[in-house]
Amino acid sequence: MVLIAYATERTSHHSESILDSILHHPILAFLWAIIGLLTFLIGIKDFRHHRKCGNGHKHSHK
Repeated sequence: MVLIAYATERTSHHSESILDSILHHPILAFLWAIIGLLTFLIGIKDFRHHRKCGNGHKHSHK
């Protein structure tokens, strides 16, 4: 929510360029939030998987 609120904030101290309008678009901010959440969840799943396997055990990724 904070990311989306930041993305919709308009500042008056600089001119609005095309890059600014793209970077401050709320849909793009929401998309980055979803990507970050998925990356976080995949990282947790991978950590748990490797913790179960141990250091010396071989395993296969299915």
